[in-house]
Amino acid sequence: MKGKEIAERINVYLERFEKDPVINKVLLNKGGMRLPPYYSAYAVFNGKTVEITYISYQGSSNLTKAEAEQYLTALDNGFIGKDFGIKEIK
Repeated sequence: MKGKEIAERINVYLERFEKDPVINKVLLNKGGMRLPPYYSAYAVFNGKTVEITYISYQGSSNLTKAEAEQYLTALDNGFIGKDFGIKEIK
């Protein structure tokens, strides 16, 4: 599977997570701000890595193609969460 296809498939999950009020439940952080876990979330292939952003103003994660494939496989198998959770799935 190509990097662009992986990013597009991850996007489907991110959009679903963001729209789901149970998954995207607003939480209070230590400073008392109300933050959702997903806000304008997206994934894009930038030629070398899959860049995943969960909260648009907080930066992104860059996954190698292999890591992105592993994350997508986890999502396909029912995993709900962010890419850094793949470290626990291995």
